[in-house]
Amino acid sequence: MGNRTALIVAFMLLWAFTHAAEGQTTRVAHDKKVVARFEGDAERIHAQRETLRSRVPKVSVDATPAEIETNKQGLLAALAVARKDARAGELFTPDAIKLIRKIIGTELKGWKRNELRKTVREETRGVVLRVNSVYPPSRELVEMSPTLLLALPQLPRSMRYRFAGQYLAILDRDTGIVIDFMKNALA
Repeated sequence: MGNRTALIVAFMLLWAFTHAAEGQTTRVAHDKKVVARFEGDAERIHAQRETLRSRVPKVSVDATPAEIETNKQGLLAALAVARKDARAGELFTPDAIKLIRKIIGTELKGWKRNELRKTVREETRGVVLRVNSVYPPSRELVEMSPTLLLALPQLPRSMRYRFAGQYLAILDRDTGIVIDFMKNALA
């Protein structure tokens, strides 16, 4: 190979590596924007919830189970009214869905993914998710693995991720109300 050919090959390799690095940087920047938007929207919903919670009469330290349930139902009713126009996709935008599926695919591979898929199907059979509906309290909540929780966009303390059937849902921690969900989370 002559000097000129070697120089051309070296230039082409340099160009390819440079553009690959630029593409990676662009993807990382895009993913950061998607996560920032997701977390910001979740914080906005959390702030709205906390405002509503402050309007519901507080329960005392020695409250009875009936008083605690009344408080929970009051918060649930306030959330349902305040979010009456909420629809699926408020948090799980198309970009967020794509990123979250990529994260789940990276964190859950092989037998771990297959076992989780099997467990979720068995434990949540018949659960139907709708925004603003209450996750059935009699149904099992399939817990998330700690490593997956650390990799997913972070949620405020009032929310939690849960798998249900083919879905990944975000639930209100105290009331079980479905805030948002995405399909084919474990596809």
